[in-house]
Amino acid sequence: MSYGKVGDILKAQGEFREALDIYRQGLAIGKRLADQDKSNAGWQRDLSIAYEKIANVLVAQGELQDALDAYQQNLNIRRTLADQDQSNANRQQDLSLSYNNIGWVLRAQGKLQEALDIYQQELAITKRLADQDKSNADWQRDLSVSYNNLGDVLQAQVKLQEALDSYQQAFAIGKRLADQDKSNAGWQRDLSIGYEHIGGVLEAQGKRQDALDALQQSLNIRRTLADQEKSNAGWQRDLSVSYKNVGYILEEQGKLQDALDAYQQNLKIVQTLADQHKSNAVWQRDLIASLYKVGTITAKIGGNSNVTQAADLLRAGLNVAELYSGPDRQKIIDNLNLALQKLVH
Repeated sequence: MSYGKVGDILKAQGEFREALDIYRQGLAIGKRLADQDKSNAGWQRDLSIAYEKIANVLVAQGELQDALDAYQQNLNIRRTLADQDQSNANRQQDLSLSYNNIGWVLRAQGKLQEALDIYQQELAITKRLADQDKSNADWQRDLSVSYNNLGDVLQAQVKLQEALDSYQQAFAIGKRLADQDKSNAGWQRDLSIGYEHIGGVLEAQGKRQDALDALQQSLNIRRTLADQEKSNAGWQRDLSVSYKNVGYILEEQGKLQDALDAYQQNLKIVQTLADQHKSNAVWQRDLIASLYKVGTITAKIGGNSNVTQAADLLRAGLNVAELYSGPDRQKIIDNLNLALQKLVH
């Protein structure tokens, strides 16, 4: 078994340090081969993949600058390969993926303008490929991802109308693909994300009812997907996020009971996921956030029984938070304690 495959298994198991060691051994071999024959495109591509695998683990470990350095090495190789044969669609697609990865890290680092510049380079490639063959669903989807990436950065820059325009471009592609094959779960999920993105911008623009309509569409799709495969944790979590999004808009509209109903649906799902995967810090954090939200909304509705129930929910959140190991642990605990103090007073 190759170093890359062994590393992939370790990474999937969450053994990031061990995976990184294995990937680096593979990189050393790949670099030696690539240096022996710089004209061998296959070995050059293998080396680019080795850098990408290392970067992916570094991202998972939160070491963003080191990840960016590895992604840049990956990009340099793929740019050279793409320039050598500009008619090779696979090399162009590889290059667009490299831009995608670098853009993600830059965005995570808060370097929004740099991320936007990189994503625009990605878009130029994916648009050219999609225009070459409009029947190629994969290339059409790549184009929608590029538009979504641009939208994410523009929204972060509070350029809301530009973000909405970009998201709507992505949505149009996603809807066309989803309508072509309603049995394709991946495309249906993409469509739900499209509605979610549009709903998020509309909410930021103050168009709450329009936002709610879009988020409800996203929820409907995700409910269907989750019902089709109840063992798919990813789809269950997507559904929980949709309930949270809908609950937030309803809360903003002052419809507290409707908001509580949505938040309780969210809690039901994240409680199940967190119970099934107690080592998954993301899902434990989801549970804490859900207990906090249900607790605070219950308290807002008022009444002695509701206040008692709210206190119980917040204490349950504290119990989970005590075992949570994320970097924001203390802040979460402080917020829960503050909410409990407000109930007393």
